[in-house]
Parts: sequence; C-alpha cells; structure tokens
Amino acid sequence: MMKRILAFLLALTFVFPLASCVSDRSLIGTTETEEEAPSSIASSVTREEESTEERATNEQSNWEKRILKILILGNCHSNDVFFQLARVFEAQGFEQTYVLSFLYYSGCSIKMHVNFGEQNSPVYDFYTSRYGEGKYSVKEKATLKEALSAQQWDYVFFQNGTEDVTDETANLVYRRKLEAMVNQYVPLKHSFAWHLSWPAPGDRDMLKTASKERLELLAKYDYDPVKQFTAYSGVVQNNILNDDTYEMNVCTGSAILYATKVLGVADQDLYRDHTHMSDFGRVIVAYAFYAQLTGKPIEEVKLERIPESARKKKGEGDLVLDENMKNIVKECANYALSNPWVAPTK
Repeated sequence: MMKRILAFLLALTFVFPLASCVSDRSLIGTTETEEEAPSSIASSVTREEESTEERATNEQSNWEKRILKILILGNCHSNDVFFQLARVFEAQGFEQTYVLSFLYYSGCSIKMHVNFGEQNSPVYDFYTSRYGEGKYSVKEKATLKEALSAQQWDYVFFQNGTEDVTDETANLVYRRKLEAMVNQYVPLKHSFAWHLSWPAPGDRDMLKTASKERLELLAKYDYDPVKQFTAYSGVVQNNILNDDTYEMNVCTGSAILYATKVLGVADQDLYRDHTHMSDFGRVIVAYAFYAQLTGKPIEEVKLERIPESARKKKGEGDLVLDENMKNIVKECANYALSNPWVAPTK
C-alpha cells in the first residue's frame, strides 16, 4: 500500500489534469484510447524488458494521458461520501483527469448487489462526475452490468451496508460472487478496494426513525458507536486487509468518531438521522476519503461552501465553511489517514 501511495505522490509531481446529474448514458462514456488499467493510482503498464529509465519515462507518459476512473458499488453511505467528493477534488486542486462514479441503491448490501446483478435488475441510480465539473450527472434505472461496463475502471470499491457485517462466512461467499461479476464486465486490469463507513450515532434520540431490525443490531453493541465501529473494523482488518484481492482500503468511520469523541462535535451536527450524514458530515467523510485515496495529509481545507442546490437540507442557503469548521474537517481527515481502523480516544 505504501509503495502505491509513494508512486502516486511521485506521479503528482509530473501531472496536471473532477464532478451533477444527467440521465444520458453517452455522458458516461470515454473518448481516450482504451488501454489496460493500472494496478494502482500512479502505476501503469510496463514490460519486463524495459530498463528502469525507460519504464519511468513510459509510466510518466502513460499517467499523464490516463483518466483515473473510480467506481463505488454502494448505498446511502457511499452517496454521502461521494456526493461532495467531486467538489473536494476540484477545491483541493486534484490535477489528473478523472471520472468518479457511484452506484446507489438505498441500504444495499454486498448480497443485494449480487442478487440485483444476477437478475440484471434496473434498480440503481448511477452517478458520474468528470474532471472540472464539481457535480454529478445521474442515470436512473441503471443495472449493475451497465455501470460496470460503462468504463474500464481503475478502482472498484465495495463497502459495507447498515447490516451486521460480522458474519464473515456469509460475507465471503457474496464478496467472491460480486468480485466475479466485476471481473466479467471489467475485463482488463483493475483493482478492488474497500470502504468502511461510520457507525450509528450515540444519541438515542436520533435512533427514533431506525427500523426494528436496525435497533436490534445496534443493541448488540449497547448502542455504542465505538463498540460497533471496533467490531466492524476488526472484520475488515482480519479479512479484507489480509486479502490480496483488495489493493486499497479506505475508512471514513474513524473520522466521524474523531469528530464526536475527541473534538466534541454533537451527533446532531454530523448526522441527519440514525445513519445518514448531515451536509457538514458529508464534507468530513469526503475529505477523509480524499486524504486516504491520495495518501497525503490535508494541509488546508480549500472548499469554501456547499451551494444550497447541492445540500441535503434545503431552505437554509449555502453551507459556508468557517475556519472552525475547516479545522474540524482537517483534523478528522488527517486522523483517519493515519489511524483509519482505530477508534479514537481523548
């Protein structure tokens, strides 16, 4: 992982060229010449017979002309992360040409993705953003096959849903099935990645809208977000991080816990209900994702505002990030970068 990050940072010294919602499939295509996808953000195809110097030259050239393509097969949590991620890419000056996409179905688990894929069910919203847009277009009633076939993806992220993910025997079966579908529809080289999201809020009043099944699950962890996160993180560390299939792993849950447990941010300021992020929470998890994707700490939060049109909460105008909010975002993102799988303590 560190080798990939270092390669990415080296590549950034050479390159320069991210995201709202349209229902035209043609906007999701690509115009650049198709080539084999790199196995990491900064690597590209090389031949064994090339010298080190030739390989470095070719990698630089290949990197400069590539479009970095990232797809996450997710649910409402990936929606929360990715919805502001394109704005973060633009604000922070990410200079490589890119395509960011997420496939959304509310509450979707790995098992549900597999079932939808096997039945070719047109149930998803397929969001896509490109370099320079800072917002997303959307293709409604999309299928899993359609999303996977839309690009030669470099990274395909899986993530947990709100269900209990501690049953690794069942999880592994459906992970392997979903991996096989990706391999079928993304035929050239690509990398699998994993995203671990956040636990439910600790404020019991915010759980009033949760389903009976959701409450029964949270009761297993005494309604304690640290216990829930620690259990889920343990599953990822024991199974995903030790699985060579997954070449990149990102955790945004530790950023949210850092906000609540260390910085004292109230749950009401981060969540909008029993599981979904508020507009401010969305900014935090987007920055946490960005920092881990690039492997670089956030030195300055350059995002200034979220326009009302892009906010989940309407009627309050733009969300303007003051210096205190920016500092919170920065500290949370950098904690998640350095301690992604560890629940913070004061």
